[in-house]
Amino acid sequence: MWAFDRYEVARSLWKMVMVPGLTFANRVLCTSSQTREFLEVRQREAGRMALGAHRGTPNEGVQGDLGWSAFESREAVAKLAYERRLCGLGEERWARRVFKYLVYRSVNTRLTKRVARLAGKYEVPPTLLDGRPLREGVTDLKKHVQQVETRRWTESATRKSSMTVYAASKLAIEREQLYDDSRGSSLLFEARTGTLKTRLWRSRYDTGAPTACVACGAAEETTEHLVLQCGALSPCPQVDHLPDALGFRTAERGDDGEEHVETTKRRLEQWWEISWRLWKRERRAGPDVQAQAGQPIFSTQVDLPHTVDAVDPTEVPTEQELG
Repeated sequence: MWAFDRYEVARSLWKMVMVPGLTFANRVLCTSSQTREFLEVRQREAGRMALGAHRGTPNEGVQGDLGWSAFESREAVAKLAYERRLCGLGEERWARRVFKYLVYRSVNTRLTKRVARLAGKYEVPPTLLDGRPLREGVTDLKKHVQQVETRRWTESATRKSSMTVYAASKLAIEREQLYDDSRGSSLLFEARTGTLKTRLWRSRYDTGAPTACVACGAAEETTEHLVLQCGALSPCPQVDHLPDALGFRTAERGDDGEEHVETTKRRLEQWWEISWRLWKRERRAGPDVQAQAGQPIFSTQVDLPHTVDAVDPTEVPTEQELG
């Protein structure tokens, strides 16, 4: 089952097994800030594993494309819904009496402090103990928390320069049906989040590195060039708008553009194969003169394989070689 689809299996296991166990009794348990941060980090690690992404990919991209809520927002929904449930109980219920006593006596427990902090962060108005029925139910509360979380997620993505295209095109935290077990799927996610390891991207950390495209040598190696412009990669793109080629939903198209996405995956897979072969050649025989001069590494007439499976097994990098 794992070999069938890593993305689906990892995502389903996390949602069905790990999240229910980690959020058990979330309504009344108060964990430390270190524990909450630990859970958030581990969830992001699980997301990157499902997507096949490297550690440099932004957290907003992982959360946005997997459609996962943060543990804090789950905790907010659970605790605030529990508070509303206590307010709706009859006076004969002991839970209601204890809660009313804590409120009227201004007794600050760990739970009441945490509930107040979550209510303020997610802009939830305080609950009144006036005996009147509550206007908002659990469904409305959950929707409100999700709206606040989405707004802050969008603001956080907008502040990152690498996610300019992503922040402008991705409007909600929801699962994307774009990913599978292929190498192109992992590269697609990196391209969507602006962290594809192109030569121009690497030049930020190595000022002496060449920036010309390894496939054609005609322009700087950027995500847009590889996806839309490079003539040495195939198949030819059928769109001229980068968000469309990366699978972002747009009002003009109205769908996921699966055909355009598959084209992008194949092109990125070819680029990765060329880059890997060049790296292995340089490792065996030293830096390639043409590569340093920014010349194309392979002729545009070379019939390159369209998938990673077609590559010579001896050319596929091992985990140790990739570091």
